[in-house]
Amino acid sequence: FRSPLNGRYLVAVFIASAILLHVLSTFSEPMKILQLGGGGPETRTVHYGDDVAFWTWKNQFMRLNRTGRIDGSGRLSTPEEFPRSWIWEHFIIEDQDPRRWWSGNSTPVRFGDNVYLRSWKVSWLSPYDDGTVREGVRGPWERLTIESADPQAQAGAPVPYGAHVYLKTWRGTYLSDPNNQAAFVQVPKPDSTCILTIFDRYGQGQEVDWASRGTAT
Repeated sequence: FRSPLNGRYLVAVFIASAILLHVLSTFSEPMKILQLGGGGPETRTVHYGDDVAFWTWKNQFMRLNRTGRIDGSGRLSTPEEFPRSWIWEHFIIEDQDPRRWWSGNSTPVRFGDNVYLRSWKVSWLSPYDDGTVREGVRGPWERLTIESADPQAQAGAPVPYGAHVYLKTWRGTYLSDPNNQAAFVQVPKPDSTCILTIFDRYGQGQEVDWASRGTAT
């Protein structure tokens, strides 16, 4: 006598084994793919609440150092080399509206939005009257406008990871990583020293290298 239950069990084991073999085969080689969503490839956009990093023209990441000044990190060959142990270079992008900020707004960030950048010290990036850029307490002076460095970009369009951006202060100046000094300053008009490339917390833009993240999800 052969129980139908045993037959179903064997079929279930066979199907589960086939699925497992398929999953394992997809991880047999390092993966570097465009993040998928909604059933197909789509642009990775920056959202409020994201942990982001800003890559400068000097091959450094913008950071808040131990003394409270904004400067550049150590030089790297590529942003993908972003060490996992670095924390000074991380910023949380926050909504300017305190009600939406406290409620955990996670909508896409758009060009022209006013934002705040919260540091690893739970302080905010702040442009000072003397032209320096340091840490401060969240308030009107810490508000920044995120603008596209691409003249063809549309105002109001979602900000994609890997985009070249300017950070404009409340007084109309722009954050700059000048050639002749380590610390960031403010300049009246945007130039090449003001261009920042926005990456995720792993130093990645549109292409996601899951293997280097140490995760497959």
